[in-house]
Amino acid sequence: MNPRFVYLILILCTFAVSAKPQSPAKPQVPAKPQGSAKSRAPAAVKVPAPDWSYVEARLKKAKFKKSFIKVLKETYEAKHFQQTLELNVLLFLRKHDDHGVQVSKDAAETVKTFMSANSKSLAAAEKEHGVSKSVIASLLWLESRHGVNQGRFHVASVYLHLLQAPRPEVVAHLKRAAHLFAPVISKKNLADIEKRTLKKQTWALEELAALQKMHAKDAKLMRGLRGSFAGAFGIPQFIPSSYLRWARSPNKSVSPDLNRAQDAIQSVAFYLKDNGWKTGLDKTFVKALLKYNNSTDYAQAILKLAEKVDGGPFKAREPASKKTPATKRKKN
Repeated sequence: MNPRFVYLILILCTFAVSAKPQSPAKPQVPAKPQGSAKSRAPAAVKVPAPDWSYVEARLKKAKFKKSFIKVLKETYEAKHFQQTLELNVLLFLRKHDDHGVQVSKDAAETVKTFMSANSKSLAAAEKEHGVSKSVIASLLWLESRHGVNQGRFHVASVYLHLLQAPRPEVVAHLKRAAHLFAPVISKKNLADIEKRTLKKQTWALEELAALQKMHAKDAKLMRGLRGSFAGAFGIPQFIPSSYLRWARSPNKSVSPDLNRAQDAIQSVAFYLKDNGWKTGLDKTFVKALLKYNNSTDYAQAILKLAEKVDGGPFKAREPASKKTPATKRKKN
């Protein structure tokens, strides 16, 4: 082959390679400005999850029975963990009562209907314990609308959630969530939140101990028990320790069932009497009701509703059993 021809081919090949189009260069992404820490948006905060190992350790330390711990584990519901903790620990930040606004003509009519349907049970409770029928019926309406609104929270799980309140990550979350309950959070508020987590844990252990006793008497009752975010259940919204101490049934041979109107009526009447309600002494009424719910607004709302039901100023009638002449009240 002619050398000149070979040389020409080499030149043409070189030109072809140099003329090949190059891939476009990637555009340069400008660097993000390094703003101060205050100007940056806060990172998303992960809500802490339930920790059964933490729960189990506390239950074992408190000497709960292994069989009961097993039942608690099997029935534990992780849902409502955040909501339960926030409502129980942070609700104190809201400084308003709303019981009084619930007292209305419609509410009074509903109470009258309940009283008519349960006249015998109410009369028996008033006679035995000296607590006005209208007060019992009004309290049960305010607590659960006579059983219509008892709550959807699994009672045992409520206390298992609260048992975890002092976990550091939970306390940190509650302090961050405090602004949802009040516009301004002070240092004292933050300190109170931390103290409340410890109190709620202690309270949870007490109520779980009461549930253990309830479970020993009736396993079916405890497993499916549902109520409020505070662990209160039944028509009168008793917590477990209150159930053990004050729940009553007209039928002494069976365990009280607070979903039965007659049992709820007896239980409330006995509770108020045992906590200081004295027939004819007006000053004792609010004090006894405050034991049920530590809110003056709550106590006044019940008495006002009872007044609407009775059609006049509330006065506790003295039951027939209390009208015994003084000469016949001698001790045996």
